[in-house]
Amino acid sequence: MNDREMIRNTLRRLSRRLRLVRAVTTGSRFLAVGLLLAAAPLLAKGLLPSGAPWVAAGLVAGPAILGLLYGAVLRARPAHVARLADRRLGLKERLACAVEHLGSESPTEIVQAQLAEAAARIRAIRPRDAFPFRLMPEARLIGPLAALLVALALLPPIPLHLPERSEAPTAQETEVAENADARPL
Repeated sequence: MNDREMIRNTLRRLSRRLRLVRAVTTGSRFLAVGLLLAAAPLLAKGLLPSGAPWVAAGLVAGPAILGLLYGAVLRARPAHVARLADRRLGLKERLACAVEHLGSESPTEIVQAQLAEAAARIRAIRPRDAFPFRLMPEARLIGPLAALLVALALLPPIPLHLPERSEAPTAQETEVAENADARPL
């Protein structure tokens, strides 16, 4: 395998890993937002007793799936992937320069030397070293929020029905109103 093919293959592997890490990151962030949103129908399950858990489940799963899809579908340009990998792996812009030189039709000797050096440096690169999975600060909220939602789902509904009021005032209300007019301030 020549240097150009090795650099292209490494960039493809790095790009796939970056997309996977982005998908997991955005999925976990959207999951935290979905958990927050799902608390509302569970708090109001007195109004929708049978539909509240389903609405809450949809509000949890929907944003999480959208976040995963958004992170997976979002394409990264090779130059951007190369710059990120250079910075994280300490390659001193070797990979970014190699990406720029991959498009040249008739490379000079110095370009060939740069490509050979970049290929030699990236032989041992593992994509997980460049783009590891890291827990975002929002991930710490997922466990407590999920426990809160489970508790809300298991608790009986909060009575949200207001007592029905008749149109005519009661005798006690009329008496209080009359006494209020008769009393001096």
